[in-house]
Amino acid sequence: MRDFAKMRVEELREILKLDYGYKEEMINSIKGKAMIVDLVKKEDDKAVLADAVSFGDESNNGDFIPENMTNISKKPKLKPYNPTWNDHVMEQFLPDELIDGRPTVDGLRRVAENLLGTILEISSTVIQVPTHENGMRATVKVSVIFEYTTNQSQKYEGVADVCELNAKSPYYLHPTSTAETKAEGRALRKALKLRRILSAEEMGTSTNIPESNAPANITDTQITFIDLMCGNTMRGMNIDVVKLVHYYGYDVTNIKKLKHEDSLALQKILSDFQNDTTKIPIEIIGYDAGWRNTFAI
Repeated sequence: MRDFAKMRVEELREILKLDYGYKEEMINSIKGKAMIVDLVKKEDDKAVLADAVSFGDESNNGDFIPENMTNISKKPKLKPYNPTWNDHVMEQFLPDELIDGRPTVDGLRRVAENLLGTILEISSTVIQVPTHENGMRATVKVSVIFEYTTNQSQKYEGVADVCELNAKSPYYLHPTSTAETKAEGRALRKALKLRRILSAEEMGTSTNIPESNAPANITDTQITFIDLMCGNTMRGMNIDVVKLVHYYGYDVTNIKKLKHEDSLALQKILSDFQNDTTKIPIEIIGYDAGWRNTFAI
């Protein structure tokens, strides 16, 4: 049973549109939650009755038997706003479509088509390409269009961005494709109305890139990112890169000898500085634009 008291008007309108095929203009013409609730109740009742009625087969002409009609045992088809919907969806995944209990994007795609309808189109839009200026960050939007009825479709969208700061190794090595996969996972989760469930790709637990490809030392991308953060441009914080490295105990004569995990730690420190510049030690203030000539050769 639906808990209408806790349901928002937007949720009720969505039920009329997606579950019962009401047009937008018709839905928008209904004013007041009470009237919308009454309409949803009527449609739910008709759905229960339709499930319960038999129209016969070769051995049964479908004549109604009174005692059968007084004992309707069939339940209405489960809908996305049912409290048990999450569990119902998660039960649809095959074992190889779950990683640590989280569905893969491939699994989400298959289950979404089974439960919601045919996917007519999946399209991607790259909003931001990785550049040195943006810290090699890629941002991608994915749109998924489902066919609900012959003349009705519904579009869901997801957006994701990936860079070295928000993705574990080796996922950030391919930021655009990783962002695209994460964005599709978000769009499919929206379509399935999964609550409190993230896809394996969004958590960084699924990839086709072998872990052995992870770099041992700092990458050129990380060096560029650290330089941007330390620089004296609008984004930079006027920090001496060499002094930064040595101040935090990394005894190297060349930044390229810095371990990969140590470079991640420095990036985290710089991110914390961006949130609160008063934490920057006075000993490391003063960006030197020529630091690469002696410390990155």
